[in-house]
This record gives sequence, structure tokens and C-alpha cells, in this order.
Amino acid sequence: MLLVAIVELPGLLNECSAAQGLHSNEISGSPVALVGWIQRAGVQHSISLESALSFVHTFAALANQSSDGITQAVAAALQRRATVLDSTADQQRAHDATMCMEPGVSAEEPSVLAECKDACVLLKPAGWTINVVFGSGEHPATRLSQGNLEAELQTWLAKQFSEHAVTVHDSAAQHGLVHRLDRNTSGTLLWAKTYKGFYAARLQFAAQRIRKGYFCLCSGLVPSVAGRLIEQPLLELAPDDGPPRTICVQQGGRAACTELASVIHMLDSDDGVGLSLVQLWLHTGRQHQIRAHMAGLGNPLVGDAIYGGRLVTWCPRIFLHAWRLGLDLDEWLAQGGKSEALLDVEAPWPRELQAALAQTAAVNLQARWTCHD
Repeated sequence: MLLVAIVELPGLLNECSAAQGLHSNEISGSPVALVGWIQRAGVQHSISLESALSFVHTFAALANQSSDGITQAVAAALQRRATVLDSTADQQRAHDATMCMEPGVSAEEPSVLAECKDACVLLKPAGWTINVVFGSGEHPATRLSQGNLEAELQTWLAKQFSEHAVTVHDSAAQHGLVHRLDRNTSGTLLWAKTYKGFYAARLQFAAQRIRKGYFCLCSGLVPSVAGRLIEQPLLELAPDDGPPRTICVQQGGRAACTELASVIHMLDSDDGVGLSLVQLWLHTGRQHQIRAHMAGLGNPLVGDAIYGGRLVTWCPRIFLHAWRLGLDLDEWLAQGGKSEALLDVEAPWPRELQAALAQTAAVNLQARWTCHD
């Protein structure tokens, strides 16, 4: 992961400095010079969101001693811009067209698990799509879902919060959605109601200060090594004639890190095949990161046909659930005093995954108590 970040940094400096009419050697020689450059660009509103977040992410991956100073400079620049955008929200909402597509029929609708002044943690059921673009270019999932009458989360947000959130109609701010969950993944999802919340949350993701916990059920018996890190770089593929996928590579991929926190061994009650219920923490957020990393280990997720997972009658979808999300927006909102923007939320297990686990047999009593109590 460190090597990938080192390789990415020179190109990032060249790209951003060229956009500002500077030479990369003017800002790469000293982190102090880079902080000063970010501060000047922030005052002029001339640094893009993605460029600023790329700096933060790259220096966080390098574990550079100056990463905190760079992150604070970016935070100040983004909050300056957010203040302007939030203050002109009424005009922006009048200017933007509202979403016109109705969401498709779904057995469950999203809900709010927790909220603070600037953001909410949502519970996204499986089957709901997030058709927004992060960074430059179109996300492959967005391309493939165009024209489909699927239940779109941003449409639901527009219907529920149109009068109460300044970001909900702004496609340039991803309608306030801070990150993605795949269509068939359930669980916690962060949504920002204001531009201050949106920029602060995106900054926390870039600085790798978000706690994102997942549970998945995998084929085979994953070795029980708590705290094991999978740091295989990932390469995203977008074939014209099929769904997007991600593969583990040695070279040419993007840095990715998945932590295996705990493993419980199970058995398929029908045929006795070994399974593993795995708790994970994500340290990066690549497309299909968990699915690709676990498949790379030889333990693809149950129900995940694209990555070679077992298809069973008792699990109607990919067994992947984002069970926990934690962050503190006050760190960058600079509200002072006791934190009122601390979010640490656990999402209840969906009924279909509870029912799927009931079709497994625990290898030991501890596993049975943990999974079915």
C-alpha cells in the first residue's frame, strides 16, 4: 500500500499544480510549501474537491508526519467553500431540477439510524442503487443501471428531505451521499444534509479516519488470524458486455487494505460444506473491495456469482452487510466544546441474512451463541 501511494504522489502533484499554473517542484520540495499552496488555493476557491481529497488520501497512506497539517489546510479550504454554498442554498435548490423518476417497488425502504446537525447515518436495504459519481468519470454501475426502473436512493432522499437538506438536489455534491454501497449490499450509509457536513465527511474518508465494519459469509474455512491485513492492490475493470468487477494485481492497481477482525467457522446444514462468518474493517474504499479481496484469498462470498461464490437456495443475495459506521465530524467542523457530531452506529441485521444464518450449523458452541442468540 505504501509503494502504491509513493508511485501516485508525483503524478498527483503534476496534475494539481498544472491546473493552478504552478510547477510541481515548487510545492513538492517541502510539506510546508504544500500547505501554503493549499491555503492560497482555498482562499481563491481554485482547488477542486477531488484534488484536495487526493492529497489528503495520499499523504495519509504514506503515514507522512505532515499529513495532519495538510489535512487541516484542506479542511479549512473546504469549510470556506461550504460556508458559501450553504448560505446560497435556497437559490441553488431553485436552480436545480428535482428528481423525476419514481423509485421502484421494494420490500423495504431506507431509514435513518442516527443523525446530527449536518449528517445522517442511513440504513440501506439490499436492492437500492446509488447512482452517483465520485471523482472523475462515470462509475460502471451507473452506466449499467441507466434506464432501469430500480429503487434509487437519491430519489428517496429527494422525496423525504427536499425541504430540509440543501444537498439533496445537487448532483455535483452526489446529492449528499458521501460514499457507496453496492446494490445488493445492506447496511450503514452516510448522507450529508449540508455542504459543511459533506466536505467534512469526505475529508474524513480521505484521511482514513472512518470506522467501517462489515460482516460477510464466505465459502471455505478462512484461517482465524485476528487483525490480519489484506493489502493486495486492486484493479477495476469495466467490460462493455458485462458487469464491473475488480481483480487483485501485483502492479498497476490502486492501494487497498482490508482487515480481518474475527472469523467464525460454520457448516452448510444441507451438505456440510465449510463456511466462514467474517467480521472486517475497511481501511480503504475500492469498488468491490471485500468481494475481490476475499475471492483473492480463495474464499469468495456466498451468493457472489461474479467472483466465484457458492449459490445456495437459502441465501437470496450476496451475503455482505455493512454493520457499523463511526466518525466524528466535529474534528473538522471546528464547532468546539462537547462533540455533537459524533456518530458511531450499528445497523440491525436484515431478515434475509438472519434467515440465511439459521440454515448453517456452528462448528462450536461459541459460534452458535454468537450467530444465533
